[in-house]
Amino acid sequence: ELPRNSFPLGVLRLMEQAGSDTRAMSGIVRRAASNLDWIDKARGQSLYLVGGSWRALGQTHLRDTDYPLPMLHGYQQSRQELLPWLEKLRKADDEALDKLPIRKKRRRSAMPAAAAALIGLIEASEAETVVFSAYGIRQAMMVEHVLSPNIWRNPQRLMQQAVLSMDHNGNRYDEDLRAAMRYFLPSDLTHNSGLSATAVELILELADVGWDYHPERRSQDVVFDVLHTQDLPLTHQDRVAVAIALNTRQGGDYDKEIKEDVLDLLPKSSLKAALA
Repeated sequence: ELPRNSFPLGVLRLMEQAGSDTRAMSGIVRRAASNLDWIDKARGQSLYLVGGSWRALGQTHLRDTDYPLPMLHGYQQSRQELLPWLEKLRKADDEALDKLPIRKKRRRSAMPAAAAALIGLIEASEAETVVFSAYGIRQAMMVEHVLSPNIWRNPQRLMQQAVLSMDHNGNRYDEDLRAAMRYFLPSDLTHNSGLSATAVELILELADVGWDYHPERRSQDVVFDVLHTQDLPLTHQDRVAVAIALNTRQGGDYDKEIKEDVLDLLPKSSLKAALA
């Protein structure tokens, strides 16, 4: 079982403790996280952020950088990219905060504290990458209480089942067929292409998605579904690869039906594999 720790360090509590001193907030979080006995294991790893303030931070950064894929879930940035932006947000005045693309004023006003907290976490953990989640603790608790504990042996299977509901043709793939698909895949497809095994499996499993879409929009609509369906257990790079593969499967012209800046998220080696 993974270690669990909880601290009274939400943005509201930080604002109570440090007032408007965001530098002090970063120090409070950094000192608390540095005392965790497992924090050294996080060095160089990915830091996954779950919660409303983190979602607001991620959405703001996504829009500030004109990121081509409007999908928060799985959005990731390196610490080198994120820290200067967080420092700027930590020091933002009321005028700058009012310009943020966040509807709730209370959430906007808490952004400097959220930025300060994340700076402290990144510094304490020395994480190399920050990954944003569009879900919250509430959704995780619902899944934990409603589903069988056995589902946690393969959480990606849960996500794939949700996505497979798009296949109105009723196709389902049992484990034997999954094993057969993996057996017949070219051995170098995942190793040399940069695609994950999950992406390759989804390309095969979802090959029939879109069969009941309008023929004139089938190839475009399947791209939209793949790029915007939050439950797909994919990185943004793999998400683009699956979209290209399914678009091509439906007779589309991915060069014209997927924006160029979205295509640029995928390395050429992965593009070749997606078209294979």
